[in-house]
Parts: sequence; C-alpha cells; structure tokens
Amino acid sequence: MTTKKALSTSYVSSSCPRVITHYLLEQKAPREKIESILGCPLDSLESVEFRLPIENLNRLWEYAVKYTKQPDLGLKLGTRKVEDEVGLVGHIFFSNATISDALTQYQRYFSVTNENISINIQVSDDQIELQFLCIEPAYYSLYDMERTIAAGITRTREHLKRKLPLRYIGFQHAAPAHYERYNALFECPIRFSQPCCSIAFDKTYLDYRLPHRSSYLQKVLSKHLETVLSKIKRKTSFTDKIELMIEKRLANDSIDAEHIAQKLNMSRNTLYRRLQAEDISFHDLVDKVRKRKAIAYLRQGSLSISQIAFLLGFSELSAFSRAFKRWTGKSPAKYLESDS
Repeated sequence: MTTKKALSTSYVSSSCPRVITHYLLEQKAPREKIESILGCPLDSLESVEFRLPIENLNRLWEYAVKYTKQPDLGLKLGTRKVEDEVGLVGHIFFSNATISDALTQYQRYFSVTNENISINIQVSDDQIELQFLCIEPAYYSLYDMERTIAAGITRTREHLKRKLPLRYIGFQHAAPAHYERYNALFECPIRFSQPCCSIAFDKTYLDYRLPHRSSYLQKVLSKHLETVLSKIKRKTSFTDKIELMIEKRLANDSIDAEHIAQKLNMSRNTLYRRLQAEDISFHDLVDKVRKRKAIAYLRQGSLSISQIAFLLGFSELSAFSRAFKRWTGKSPAKYLESDS
C-alpha cells in the first residue's frame, strides 16, 4: 500500500490576504470567522514580515467568494485602485527605469509574494511571454491568479497612462462561468486550460521607460526584499530547487544533469551527491516531475496526449505511454477514463 506524500508548506506575503480581509470587513463579514480561517489575528497582516501558509489563503478565497456571492471576486479585487493594497513587489516594479528592468526584478522577487509560483520570462523574436509556473499544482487557485494578473495589468496601465497592447493572456484553469469579464477587462485574446498562466506582449515594450522611476525607493525595497528572499531560500531544499529547474526545461534539450550542474556552477558528481544526501537520484527526480506534470496536463483536458509527451521531453509518444503506465499502472487514455 502506497501512502500519499504530504505537500510541503508554501507561504505567501501579507499583501493578498490583507486585500481580501479588508474587502470582507467592508462587506460586514464576521471578524472571528476570518481570523479562524487565517489562523492568526487580523493585526498580523499589517506586518510586511508576516507569512501565511498558502492553504490558509486558498481557504480564505473560497470563503470570500461564497460569502460575497461574487465568483469574479479575484478580478474585482485585482482592479481595485487602493494604494496601500500594492505589495512590496508591486512598488519595486514601478521604481525601475524600464519595463525590462522591472521584469527582471519581478522575476527575482515574486517568490516573496507567493512561494508556490515561479516566474519565467520567455523571449522570442518579437514577443515576451511572462509565465507564472505553479510549483505544486494542488495549491493552484483560480481566484488568486485572476487577482494577480488583473492587478498587474491594471496597475501597469495606470502607471504608463496608456494601454499596454497585449498579444494574449493565458490561464491554467478552464474557462469559468464569468469568462466574459475577462474579455472586458483585458481586451485581448484569452486562452484557458493552458500549461501555465502567462501574459504576452510585444518585445518592443521592453525598452519603454517607466514614468515614475525612483532609484532611491528601488534600492531601499531591494535591500528589504533580499533579506526576505534569503530567508525563503534557506528553507527551500536543494531537491526543490533542482525540481523547479527540471520543470522549466522539460520541453527543451537541456534537461540532462550536466547542463543543470553547469547552471549551478558545480560538477555533475557534486549535483548527484547533493541529491543523494536528500535521498533521491537525478533520474528519479526527473521521473517524479514528469509524472506530476503528466497527470496535471491530462486532468486539464486541453492538450492531446502527443502534445503532453512533447511538453514533458519525450521524443516518441510510445516512450511516454510506457512511462505513464509504469507510473500509474494504466495507459494515459485508460487513466483519463478512470479519472472522469
């Protein structure tokens, strides 16, 4: 009998739960109920050092949507124009000189806001795609990603004093009943049931200069965020770090241990020893990531089995099918039938 592995706890900053809590109090929600869900006094959210377990945040989202009877609450809170609801990462974004600099900072510090999301910047000939990679799919929240992307787009438009033309926006979740709100808000093509959430825009905007740059504020915030980031990194295992690197490279040719070791400025043998110290091999870790992503992709239902095989780095569909049967005892098609 196999036991289900417990999820490692991830944390979020106080900014998002504070936004939800303030809105719930405006709607006359009982303070005691909110504190019960949070697992802490409401005053704790006023500290920029406070960290809340992400499962508590997700429960707060579920309660808020149910209490307010507003299934589009994530979008609504993302478009609120309240200055003190902009988190530290949001402030540092707009303190940079250009959008390119701002995105670099955003990528570095986003884990301070949400440890379960990693930012990847995909650059092509004429396009930038900002990808929000969910590390642990079980922690994914439709409402939280709605608010994150809505807030990012809304505040960027406000600071630029113009609309930033978007190529498209992608969401990992399926289209919700209120999907028409997305079209009105984002004014661009919307893609649902994607491998990850994403924002795509024209590459020429990288050099756009932000109008309210503050080099002093940028330095002050960077110093504080570096301190918070170092605390997060210290409690993240080496295995977690390698797992994330593997996940980012699944569809590329650079998934081999040698390449990842080079990225970490260590030898392949050192990489093997560090993983062995945490009781896992590199091969088993790649297998673990592929299995988790394969099941997540299949459950989303938006990709064909051959597309999933490609995204997971398999050169042939047959190789993916054999691996999947080894993981689950079923073929991908049979697994879908039993899971429906």
